[in-house]
Amino acid sequence: MSPASATDGRLTSEADDRRGETSLERLDRNLDEMTGELRVVVTGVQVLFAFLLVVPFNSGFVGIGPFERTVYLVTLVCSALAALCVIMPAAYHRMLFRHDDKRHVVFIANRVTLVGLALLAVAMCGSLLLVTTKLYGATAGTITAALVGVAFAVLWFIAPLLRRAARGDAAAGDGRRAPNTRPASGQATAEPGQGKIGVRYDSPVGAQEQLSVDARREQDRVVLRLAGELDLASSPILERALEDPEIAQTPLLVLDLDGLRFVDSTGLRIILLAHESARGRGQEFAITPGSAQVQRLLSITSVAEHMRVIASPDDLLV
Repeated sequence: MSPASATDGRLTSEADDRRGETSLERLDRNLDEMTGELRVVVTGVQVLFAFLLVVPFNSGFVGIGPFERTVYLVTLVCSALAALCVIMPAAYHRMLFRHDDKRHVVFIANRVTLVGLALLAVAMCGSLLLVTTKLYGATAGTITAALVGVAFAVLWFIAPLLRRAARGDAAAGDGRRAPNTRPASGQATAEPGQGKIGVRYDSPVGAQEQLSVDARREQDRVVLRLAGELDLASSPILERALEDPEIAQTPLLVLDLDGLRFVDSTGLRIILLAHESARGRGQEFAITPGSAQVQRLLSITSVAEHMRVIASPDDLLV
């Protein structure tokens, strides 16, 4: 694991501890904050777009030159695209309703909203350029729009990015003073007092989330304990663990889902494939119920109806 990833994971954990929220609760809060901010932005975009739409029907529009017409067209298009971007999160969320993919919705909506804000800044500068040029000429209009454009760039983008970079440097410094003590990927780990063979598959998934898989072998079974979030980015970690040759030689394979905070459709597909593979080689397969979110996903998709669900990995089945 890189120092940056380790630091990001530690900072995320500290944030969770301070707020006392789970990963899903954090996503809910992020989405609520975004929608609240977009209510302010959407109003401004709609007013600007409405203003630009009626401009050509004004009698004075006939007398403007080619430069002003070009500025108007660019401004109108940027305003329309800005409206498209800031309204997109609502439409995207509706289309993915009840698909348990909120993490993807939040992050993709954040990126598109940033693009919308950049387009809105261009549209507002273009509107200012159009009006000022009409009143005082192209030179005054260009200077005014450029100065306002610099203000937009500094306050909306440069200042936040500098602040984020400064916090990142400070976090990296803290990470160097507190070295990571996690075992490397695939490194064997001993479980005190149990005398069991354990292998920990561990690698970073992203800046905020990661998945770990602890494999332990007992008489008639291999138990894979999953902890963290099982999604598109982290699913290869579980796939790699399932490829262990020892798994095929044991009568029972148990996936312990109790440590999972989140599972998306990709993670669910990996669990289904593990079940099918076990059936194909005549092996018993079972899962534990998992968290409330995992149980809800298994219930909605009816996956639990086709698998053996046990209360504890230590329940005897064979």
